[in-house]
Amino acid sequence: MMSREAWETASTKPATQLTHIEFAAEAEFFVFRTVAEDFAAAPPSAVLVTRHVGIPWCGQEFDFIEYFNRHPLFAEAFRNYRQQGEIEGYRLFVRED
Repeated sequence: MMSREAWETASTKPATQLTHIEFAAEAEFFVFRTVAEDFAAAPPSAVLVTRHVGIPWCGQEFDFIEYFNRHPLFAEAFRNYRQQGEIEGYRLFVRED
């Protein structure tokens, strides 16, 4: 994840001046923020999360929940979920009201 300073620097450039790395980082930040905000605004009753993410190896297995839990809005909303099971690499989390 890019730092806030790097994001602010990258986002002040016109898209045509962004390097490939800056563009990728900007896109990742947009997805990270948007998913977290949308999830917090309208938490679903259940979430199905795959362990088969298809992301290149980066020192450890990538975990969607761990990744998005870094965002305070997502973390606050996801606190109400409990894992109810796992089948063939898919974890089911159900919201407890």
